[in-house]
Amino acid sequence: MRCLLLLSTLLFLSSCKTSTNRSKLESAYWMQEEKVTLIHFENDTFTVRTCQKSNAITESLKVRKDMREAKDLCGSFKTAVPPASLVNAITEEIMGPAPAEIVSIKGVRLAKLAAEISRLKQNISSHEDTLSSLSDDEKELIAGDSIAELKTLKSQVFAMDNERTLLDRYKNDVEMLKSIDVTTTLALQSKVATAAAEQAKIFVEMLADIRIYNLVPDRDTILISALEKFKPTCVDGMASGESRTVTEGTEKRKIQCKANGVIEIQTVGCGMAGYELMKKEGATSYCAFTGKDVQLSEMVATHDGMCGISPQGNVTCWGKVGQFPMTIDGNFVSNIGTDTQTTVIRNLGSSTNQLCSFGQNGKVRRCWPSATSPSGDNSYQSVQGGETHMCGITSAGTVSCWGK
Repeated sequence: MRCLLLLSTLLFLSSCKTSTNRSKLESAYWMQEEKVTLIHFENDTFTVRTCQKSNAITESLKVRKDMREAKDLCGSFKTAVPPASLVNAITEEIMGPAPAEIVSIKGVRLAKLAAEISRLKQNISSHEDTLSSLSDDEKELIAGDSIAELKTLKSQVFAMDNERTLLDRYKNDVEMLKSIDVTTTLALQSKVATAAAEQAKIFVEMLADIRIYNLVPDRDTILISALEKFKPTCVDGMASGESRTVTEGTEKRKIQCKANGVIEIQTVGCGMAGYELMKKEGATSYCAFTGKDVQLSEMVATHDGMCGISPQGNVTCWGKVGQFPMTIDGNFVSNIGTDTQTTVIRNLGSSTNQLCSFGQNGKVRRCWPSATSPSGDNSYQSVQGGETHMCGITSAGTVSCWGK
């Protein structure tokens, strides 16, 4: 526990390793007021996850030191970063101008160091007082552990005091503060480098290591700034803040990828003509066919519903709620309407359990709910449906059938 609590030290940090049988999933994390960011190395690439800060995730990282559990709690809001891309981003951050807010960030760091040094010195004094009060026999029993403990505490104070002295000396020099930031983080690996590219490689080696690092925003500012350039994504590669309009069943939704990893539904409408959004207090809204403002030039029927074509050549369907329009595997046919938005439909053909739409050239656009469509590339003059099959007269005057 002490190892994790005192990760802000420099010399002691390099010996704060987990056992060598730990998974490569374990790498680094940092916490801010409302969010936690995890970065781990797996399958030769880095994965960055950002999620809401919670007691469960905090305990996973700080108490159980279990990055795998924290990753599962954080969820799927993530992005993949190749090592070469990460090296480039860190190199650019090191070589670029110091962050405008670095003076205030390091001012906070100075105050924290002063408080932590004071606390550690009290612990040292307490240990020394305890040792001085013991008998010779008691000292012999615990001498080894106590001396090691005191040595560790004093090395922590020494490292922190050095960092504090440097920060205090250059507290108004933004470039020196940036340099101190980089050097301090590199000390986590006990490696020294002067060239930016080499420093970046050491950073990446550290993140790919098997130990868990607690990166601290006011100590590891430059590294965290580089990592935050890689914005995590939601489903289907949606970037944080990005909005999309999607169709689910008969509903059309505008969704946004929020910074906390949640997909937020901003608006809900209906994606097919003639449907209206039904809202009932305390219940989930849904789209129902009312026929409002729908003009149809042709209609066909199946066992469970009907479909029609508008004068503009667009298709809409309606029928038994929860059963039509449906696919053969029980999912809503979400693209009956969207499928035809750029293709004018000339006519529809229907059987007891199936419908097909035909373009202006007489070729089949698609059939539903069955996945069965006619073979070949025929154009049809007319179509007739049976219970589970369709037959049509082609433009060549031949008959072609499909289905069962």
